Amino acid sequence: MQGMKLAYLLASDFSGIGTFLLLFLVVVTVVGTTMLVLSATVGRRRWWGLFLAATPVAAGIGIAIPVTIAECDLPTYLILVAPELLLGIISIILWSLPRQ
Repeated sequence: MQGMKLAYLLASDFSGIGTFLLLFLVVVTVVGTTMLVLSATVGRRRWWGLFLAATPVAAGIGIAIPVTIAECDLPTYLILVAPELLLGIISIILWSLPRQ
């Protein structure tokens, strides 16, 4: 059995849109978690560490704008936006701690 093609995933019946959103959410959360770990360990108090820490916040805002324009309900909004904003805020807090 062959894998599902992207054309079938985004077909006109919208049956695969949930899978696409879940895949997008997983990828964005993994990238945000990676940025958190890097900015908290090796990037602490360095300019590029701040860039790594602020990237999830920018991604969260980038996700929040279209979701707000589309007027999604609150659970959808929180599921799509909250993980990135929380990861970004935690990253910036960990980045601001002094090096040991």
